[in-house]
Amino acid sequence: MRALAVTWLLVMVVVQAGDQSKLFALSSLAVVTQFSVTAAALFALAWRRERDLGPRHAVLAVPAFSLGLYLAAQGATGDEGLASLLALALGLGLFAASRPRLAADRAPAP
Repeated sequence: MRALAVTWLLVMVVVQAGDQSKLFALSSLAVVTQFSVTAAALFALAWRRERDLGPRHAVLAVPAFSLGLYLAAQGATGDEGLASLLALALGLGLFAASRPRLAADRAPAP
């Protein structure tokens, strides 16, 4: 629920800033990025042979990931690329900050 609230707040800030064309461009870039991340996840799962995936599945992920990167690079302006990199950095920072908490949640109770 918090993720929905944060997303809603950020979209409202962008819309209120007055340039909705940037919002539409960023949403298109987000879809292409999602495609690439999904391909990367497929590769990682196949590499570790999890969920009945194997090397042949990893091979399928490489062109899909490459296509996603190519489409993102072709369609993104400098501002959109910067916004994507900042969003990636923020996401990685939040992920790193949540790791100690996740490890503590999994610790067995005494």
